[in-house]
Amino acid sequence: MPMERRDRQQLDLEQGTYSTHQGGDSRHKRTHAEQLAMFPNRWSRIRFASQKGRVFDSLLCHFNMETFKEAFKALDASKALGTDGISKKVYAKNLDENLLDLITRIHKGSYKPQVKRLVEIPKANGGLRPIAISCFEDKLVEWVLGKILDSIYEPLFIRNSFGFRPHHSAHNAITAIHCSLKDNRRPFVVEIDFASFFNSIPHRSRLYYEPHSSKCISSLCSGYLVS
Repeated sequence: MPMERRDRQQLDLEQGTYSTHQGGDSRHKRTHAEQLAMFPNRWSRIRFASQKGRVFDSLLCHFNMETFKEAFKALDASKALGTDGISKKVYAKNLDENLLDLITRIHKGSYKPQVKRLVEIPKANGGLRPIAISCFEDKLVEWVLGKILDSIYEPLFIRNSFGFRPHHSAHNAITAIHCSLKDNRRPFVVEIDFASFFNSIPHRSRLYYEPHSSKCISSLCSGYLVS
C-alpha cells in the first residue's frame, strides 16, 4: 500500500488538478473549481483519500489556526469546566494568542493534556459511571483530533456498526435488527454487554493501526489515554 505524503494528502488541490484515476491519466484531470465542489473542506478531502486506501503519515498540518477556530466555534460554552476552571468566555479574551501558543506547542511536541476532572453519574442499575471532564484547551485539541480520526476511519466501518459514530444511534441499530428479523430471516438475537470494556482493552496496541502511521496522532492519543 503506497505511503501518502503531504502533497498527496491535500489531494493536489493547491496544484489545481487531481486525477480521477490512480494511474494519473492526464486526459482525466479535474479543474480546481471542480475539486473544490467535490471536496469543500479538508475533512472531505481526508475522507476521500481514506476511501482510496491511502495511508496517512503526515497529519500535523491539520492542527492549525483554521481548524482550531472551527473547533472553538463548535464547542458548547455551557459545558462543565475542567480542572483549570477556564471557560470558553475566558479563553476567548486572548483567542488568537492562546491558539497560536497551543499550535506551537503541538507542532514542537511539547503539548501535554491536563489532568481531567472526574465526575461520577448514576447508572440505571444503581452503579456509577465515571465521566472525565477535560479543560477547555484540551477540548479544542480533542475536537480537531476527533475530526481527523472520524474523517479517516468513518469510511472504513462496516454498514451495521452503530456505536459512537456521527449520524448513527441506537435507533438505527434497532431498525437494522428489525429488518434482519422480520419474515423470520434470522431466528435468534444474542445480546452481549462487556463490563468496563473501554477500560480493559489494550489501548496502546491499537494506536498504530493503519490507515494512519502519523506519530503526532499516536502521541496525542496516547497522551489522552493516560491524562
